[in-house]
Amino acid sequence: MEIMPPANDTRPQFVSLGAGVQSSALLLMLDAGELPGPLPAAALFADTGWEPAAVYEQLSYLERTVKRIPIHRVNAGNIRQQLLDHAAGRARFASPPLYVQAPNGVDSGQLRRQCTREFKIDPMRRWLRSRGYGPKRPVVQLLGITRDESERMSPSRVKWAAVAWPLIAAGLTRASCLAWLKEHGHPEPPKSACIGCPFRSRFGWSTLTPAERSDGIQVDAAIRHLPKMRGDVYLHRDCRPLSEIDLRSPEERGQLSVLDGECGGWCEA
Repeated sequence: MEIMPPANDTRPQFVSLGAGVQSSALLLMLDAGELPGPLPAAALFADTGWEPAAVYEQLSYLERTVKRIPIHRVNAGNIRQQLLDHAAGRARFASPPLYVQAPNGVDSGQLRRQCTREFKIDPMRRWLRSRGYGPKRPVVQLLGITRDESERMSPSRVKWAAVAWPLIAAGLTRASCLAWLKEHGHPEPPKSACIGCPFRSRFGWSTLTPAERSDGIQVDAAIRHLPKMRGDVYLHRDCRPLSEIDLRSPEERGQLSVLDGECGGWCEA
């Protein structure tokens, strides 16, 4: 598994943009010419329709700031509405990794994650195919993963759309990306994940606005009994209703803040 294509590789390159710390830094560094390799043809942001306001604000900032790489928004619908429609028995859904508690009230598990593929990866590849890219015209997609998160690396399952990791090739970490952004006068990006992402940590829930937390609580209650599901379904890893969990930040509770991790891969970069 190559970290980067060879210098003489002529395949067009595209940035997979999540508008989080790493992918924002990657895009801005490439636009500034501070990473080796050809200038990417475009950056693609896959919009699930349920991103926090801070993510859309960061995306708008990048659209205003990046000068040499066009940014395109792609989508496969609204994941929030799809969840609600499925709960009402009106549609299938690309399951997020929801938590399920068995009828005995003791055993619990997690659904296989399909949402990243259907709402992130597939829309990007459809956009590329609509522009004539494919088996006869392959591309390389650049992912914002850093050296300290190399366990998130995985090869593409599609031969014509290979993946590469410029930040790892440059030996950069998340901390060095944050330092570069600060040094160059860019705002610190938020963590990029859907409002109701089940991979949100306690701290992750606390970073949402009160209105976004309220929205998460509403959706969590609506999906408790999904069709053909044996057991109750939850957005939170504790298998408890969000309405019963203190989602406030440590600062809001008068405590010191302790950061912890969240989900990775295509969602958060």
